[in-house]
Amino acid sequence: LVENNVKSATFFLSGSWAEQHPNIVEKIAKAGYDIGLLGYDYLEYDNIEDAKIRQDLLKAEEAMKKLNINHKKLVRAPTGHFDSRFVKIADQLGYSVVHWSIDSKDWKNPGVKKIVENISKVKKGDIILLHASDSAKQTAVALPEIINLLQNKHLSLTSVSNMLIEGNATTREIE
Repeated sequence: LVENNVKSATFFLSGSWAEQHPNIVEKIAKAGYDIGLLGYDYLEYDNIEDAKIRQDLLKAEEAMKKLNINHKKLVRAPTGHFDSRFVKIADQLGYSVVHWSIDSKDWKNPGVKKIVENISKVKKGDIILLHASDSAKQTAVALPEIINLLQNKHLSLTSVSNMLIEGNATTREIE
């Protein structure tokens, strides 16, 4: 992102990962990118009790405090699976729940061309799911092509918090 002059992005980090990689977390924060929570233990929130959800979120928050990282009050369900209980608990803790609209499927390591193809239908207001982990080995190579694609579509790259502040959204209930 820095090499391509992208100044605004959001990273959702699990507390356990942040504790294992404090130097990377510090680098993300110093670059000015937003950090949101991904829980602590990367749990399936739709399959556990309310108390465990709350405990996992609070433990992640505590991990960020210990690392002296100012994080945004944004949370993403690790696997994307969540229910109304998770939304309610997150809200009680002061968090906004965020979900992606475009899945790059980069975690499957399908090849750079396929990652770019998976996001090619991106439009204004979409949130693209990309991974910055050791298991998503092709993402860093695909990123310059993704940035180029977005720029060619005249889409500006921004953080989720900026989208929430400045954005207008049209919503509809999905049944």
